[in-house]
Amino acid sequence: MKKVLFIDDFNGISGDILLSCFIDAGFNINILEENLKKIDISSEVKIIPKKINSFGITGTNLNIDQKPLKSRNYKEIRNLIENSQLNENIKKISLKILKNLAEAESKIHSIPLDEVHFHEIGGVDTIIDAVGVATAVDFFEIKECYISNINVGRGEIKTSHGIYPNPAPATIELLKGYNLKFLDINAEITTPTGAAIIKSLNCKYNNLTIIPEKIGYGFGKYKFADRPNCSRIIIGEKLENQDSNSKIIEINFNIDDMTGEEIGYFIKEIVKKDILDISIIPTLTKKNRPGYLVMILVKELKEDLLKFIFSNTTTSGIRFSEKDRIILDRYYEGNKKIFKSEKLKIKKWKLEFDKI
Repeated sequence: MKKVLFIDDFNGISGDILLSCFIDAGFNINILEENLKKIDISSEVKIIPKKINSFGITGTNLNIDQKPLKSRNYKEIRNLIENSQLNENIKKISLKILKNLAEAESKIHSIPLDEVHFHEIGGVDTIIDAVGVATAVDFFEIKECYISNINVGRGEIKTSHGIYPNPAPATIELLKGYNLKFLDINAEITTPTGAAIIKSLNCKYNNLTIIPEKIGYGFGKYKFADRPNCSRIIIGEKLENQDSNSKIIEINFNIDDMTGEEIGYFIKEIVKKDILDISIIPTLTKKNRPGYLVMILVKELKEDLLKFIFSNTTTSGIRFSEKDRIILDRYYEGNKKIFKSEKLKIKKWKLEFDKI
């Protein structure tokens, strides 16, 4: 099972609300503060999380106390992160968020990408939101992101450029392809930064079956008369197999002229790809040479996987076929891994020692 994030957008998504949700769910803010030191902006801000209660719901509100802003454009911030000591996963996610945001602003305002200044996309707090969310995703080891319908406001909003329609043009640009629900609220409840995070995490709609482990409520600064200004996240294990019947693709090919070291390296690298399983079976190949039959199971056949196989093995031909399979649902109860099928009336379990 994969660790997944579900964003339950009750009242809009912004960078600070989402980061507040992560902190409320148990994200250690000290890790974020250490990472801000690595990109040399920690002296410019002070992050103050606060527990609040609104309409009977308790959650976290994040206040970012800024000193006078340094003017930085997108190119300067990108270089700052690329040359930092942040781990590669955090760098990758942070840069993706900031690039998506800068590209939207560049398009809307007809500014060259590298010249987009960060005061136009929220100042230093946008950098904190991007690095903070990336750090939290890495902290919780989240592999996939899902989201409910995205709530946006109506009417008009004030910006540094003047009065704009709500949602802001950059927000709409970033949310192309997503389901939007317009609430009768004259406020910017989903911001460009929030939209950039949704796009960058590749949040999907799905009939998700999840075992909740962490829940966090994040509050924004606006006050509404009839509802708490919050959204929430749920972090947990996704049940991979929600139906007992499914289809997979079986890829197989023969190799008879690779060393054990070369085969070992191939296995090490291909398991990093989006595969379900791999088997290496001793067999006889042409001219009665001893060799191996390689069998790989995947959910779908992707060109980049085929390219990887051809580039990293000596095979010149790959066979594949679609297979039906019957599988049991899997989930955890403590350190027990449960296998179950309501249809077949089967339930069994085994201990998972890495869960003890």
